[in-house]
Amino acid sequence: ENYRRRVEQSIQRENGSSRPGCRTATAAAPAGASAGRGRKSDEGVSVMRSVARMAKSVASVSANQEVLKGRKGSMRADVRSKLKAMTSEQAREESREVLKSLTSWNMFSNVKRIGLYVSCPNLKEVETQDLLRICLDMKKDCFVPKLTGKREMQMLKVADFSDLRPAPPFNILEPDREDPATGKHRPEAMDEGLDLLLVPGLAFSAEGKRLGRGGGYYDSYIEKLLQKSSSEGNERPLIAGLAFSCQVVPDVPCDSHDMEVDAIFTAADPIDCKGKL
Repeated sequence: ENYRRRVEQSIQRENGSSRPGCRTATAAAPAGASAGRGRKSDEGVSVMRSVARMAKSVASVSANQEVLKGRKGSMRADVRSKLKAMTSEQAREESREVLKSLTSWNMFSNVKRIGLYVSCPNLKEVETQDLLRICLDMKKDCFVPKLTGKREMQMLKVADFSDLRPAPPFNILEPDREDPATGKHRPEAMDEGLDLLLVPGLAFSAEGKRLGRGGGYYDSYIEKLLQKSSSEGNERPLIAGLAFSCQVVPDVPCDSHDMEVDAIFTAADPIDCKGKL
């Protein structure tokens, strides 16, 4: 008898019943509940796959950024080495030729408002101090940089070379924010507008790509300047680099935040990168 009952129970289990005529609770569950569990399972798998794709994408972007950072570092080291090899006399002579190239540009006399960096001998840049004096003598409105924070600077108007003072850490000449002659804040190029902005750089390409020294000051300023010109419907200024011949290279590694120049003035003929000269 016991043996017969065990056989019947075994048959019932195989048929999905706990006793004759009855289904188990699992078998009796509505079809919709099973489908719901399936959907939740599918959604979970989909989320996990999306997370995996995002992680892979982030890793890829991070890897690309590291590669780009390495390429920029390598080019900076290469160009700095070439600049270091230049003698002071070579730098002065080539700077004079760059200045001649700029001032003989047929539109230079029409420029009324000019922004330009003040060169620093320690950084081996194309010299601009004579250019600033020429522009002041020509009664152009001249604006020069003053660093105000991380990646932040202003271009302030100066009326005389004596308005400039050495500023740490490189003793680059900068104007005070306040004009002692008037007791007021100096006008800023962002508000006054510019016809021409001359920028330094470590390397330039003929397509207008520019590699700076890594501070991001000019990239940030140029971006804001162009945005302001566009939003107010004003004519955009010409953005031009000044470069020694060793600073013009076939290609420059750039990121999305790296701003380009419209032209490059060198000791030879100007390079019209964007067809704006």
